[in-house]
Amino acid sequence: MLIWDALIFPFKEKNSLKDFLPFIIIACICLCFSTSPALESFIKGLPLVGSILCSIIVYIICSLYPTGYLIVLCHNKINDKEEVIPKWYNFINFSMKGFSIVIITHIYLFLFSIILFLIVLIAIAIGVVFPVLSAFKDLIFILLVIMSGILLISILLIVTMAYAENFDFSDAFCIYNISSTISRNIPALLLLYFNIGILFLLFAIVSIIFWYIIKVEIVNSLVFSLIWSYFSSCVAYLAASYYLKKIC
Repeated sequence: MLIWDALIFPFKEKNSLKDFLPFIIIACICLCFSTSPALESFIKGLPLVGSILCSIIVYIICSLYPTGYLIVLCHNKINDKEEVIPKWYNFINFSMKGFSIVIITHIYLFLFSIILFLIVLIAIAIGVVFPVLSAFKDLIFILLVIMSGILLISILLIVTMAYAENFDFSDAFCIYNISSTISRNIPALLLLYFNIGILFLLFAIVSIIFWYIIKVEIVNSLVFSLIWSYFSSCVAYLAASYYLKKIC
């Protein structure tokens, strides 16, 4: 069962924990720093432009290593390598891979924002051209946004896996291959999202339990960061497993 494999994958390889545990610790530190109250207070004290720029810079820096590590992990799994878990100390390589994913993701998010703008125009036009439908324009707008969001998530998942397979930046923008992969594998993608939902629910329940048991805020933040760093790893492994076995 792929979802069970995703939960236990760090324990299956020989000596894999010595590379996985340092990654979890570093990812936890990055997450704790990026969400720390002290940093949040400092950013709020800056002018609006400085606050936005500082938030973006912190987000990018703190996400480079963890994202790059997970991308290399996906690459190893997709290519069915014997050792899936990468060595934790290749900081430059992981940061470069992470930066590539940040660039790719934000390009698609920019395109998605343009689509959202067009959706707003369409909703307004519907209300003008068809007054009888004006009462439903909010519902139509919400449905269009939800459909666009689902499409974006599907695209970003395949885009990320396409890049991870060969570390080729151009693979992430091969629209024909991406759309073809999505259209041919809708059942597998739906099953993947269902399994990710189960993982999310499981880790959310564990996080809530710890949140109520542990009353110290700093410890809560640390435990939360550890749990969700592990969750991200499980999701990456699960997505790569589906891309390898289910998605053509």
